[in-house]
Amino acid sequence: MAPPPAAATETLSDLTTGESAIVGGAAWSDPVGRRLAALGFVPGAAVTVLRTAPFGDPVEYGVRGGRVSLRRADARRVPIARR
Repeated sequence: MAPPPAAATETLSDLTTGESAIVGGAAWSDPVGRRLAALGFVPGAAVTVLRTAPFGDPVEYGVRGGRVSLRRADARRVPIARR
């Protein structure tokens, strides 16, 4: 009998304008990951989607008292837990 499929992990790119979430555990061992952590996307940080560009990329997030715009490709790297 095959094991059940693993649950898909949600990421920042799954949120829509106005939604909030908490950044989940992430291992930032590469340069892009370390940059995301320096911008405030650390485990436990609250994140809110503030607005999206007209064609969907980039997206502006509110995190740790600031505003950060990320491309969706980078937002897919940040795991979340919905509030």
